[in-house]
Amino acid sequence: MVIAFAGRFNADFVVAAAKELVQATQQPGFASWGMAFCYGNRLETRRSGKPGVEAFSFSELSDAKTDMALLVLNESPEAVMPLARREKGKDWSWCTQPSLAPGGEPAAIATDYARRLLLELDPEDPVGTTEKVRQTGPGQSCFFISVELLLADLRAAAVPGQEPGVWMGTGQLVSVLSPVPLRQLANIEWEQVLPGAALVFTRFRHELP
Repeated sequence: MVIAFAGRFNADFVVAAAKELVQATQQPGFASWGMAFCYGNRLETRRSGKPGVEAFSFSELSDAKTDMALLVLNESPEAVMPLARREKGKDWSWCTQPSLAPGGEPAAIATDYARRLLLELDPEDPVGTTEKVRQTGPGQSCFFISVELLLADLRAAAVPGQEPGVWMGTGQLVSVLSPVPLRQLANIEWEQVLPGAALVFTRFRHELP
């Protein structure tokens, strides 16, 4: 399960969203969490080796200042998402969205698709690049984050008529992407994202002292 954040928020907001997602999807247990987030002009990652909601202390993130983040709740002990790559001189972190995967494609296909997209990605036209790469072969819904942008490549749902599986919440200062609407987050309005959409959030980098 994946939650993406862009805007102004803190670690407490991330924790509240993650706990509500676990409760809303009735999956009290998961193997681990992984988080990639922007910190100034760097892309940082954090991981937990502890299963369960008690892992959501995020104490190591309490002082982190970020305006864009990607949180993954890994349901399988073998999963280590988000993954990291360095392509064309840039650091990226990415993960797949299993609930939107067409036909349960193997991890190798998802990895190959992610690499193709990162190699071709034009920061000036990320949506156009995504649509172009989709035509080159099979792939899987993915989320990508760098210090410049967050891209949600939401491939079509596997079963005609099924729920898209991604909702976008919009507040005055923050946007959230989640598999379900997180109604307990204050002052956030939710709407479904149609399958096949490509969403991009950009940011300005701030040099750290």
